[in-house]
Order: sequence, then structure tokens, then C-alpha cells
Amino acid sequence: MEFELNLNPDDLKRELAMELLNKSSNKVLLNNEIINYAKEIEQFGFKTFDALYIATTIIAEVNVLLTTDDKLISLAKKNKNIIKIKVENPIEFIKEYL
Repeated sequence: MEFELNLNPDDLKRELAMELLNKSSNKVLLNNEIINYAKEIEQFGFKTFDALYIATTIIAEVNVLLTTDDKLISLAKKNKNIIKIKVENPIEFIKEYL
């Protein structure tokens, strides 16, 4: 995630995102298990970074991946039996769970 965040050309958005990432209490380091799982997930039409996020979320035993990427949310819903986690918009997640 850190790698992709550093690619953001918007300095303010990049800094805010990195600040949020640094506040995380759990960090999962990229490893072969995640990479191999992501390659399997990519076969269902997911982009490389999206597949890595999903694989990391699953391996870290997290139940939901929050994103504002509507295409990712839609593709995840179509493949919910394969990825076995929820991929949701943060606003919808807050409405549903709080």
C-alpha cells in the first residue's frame, strides 16, 4: 500500500494517506503467500494492486476492505464466493455498522 500511495501526484492527498497508514496498529508485510494469492485473484479480472489488497486483507484475517473504487466494489460483489471478504465503500460501511 505504501508503494502505491507514494505514486500519488497530489502532495496533500499522499501526505494525508501516509499519515493514516502510519497510525495503523497492524501492518502486513508483502510476502510470497500474498503475491501468489494475488495472482490467483487477478485471474478473475482484478487489477494487480487491487488483487494485492484483497489477498493481504484475507491473509490478515480482516473481514472487510474499504475503498472508494466503485469498479473494485462491483467486481468484488460479482466474485464474493471467491474472495470471501466484503469490499465496501467507507460511507456505506459506516451507515451499515454504526
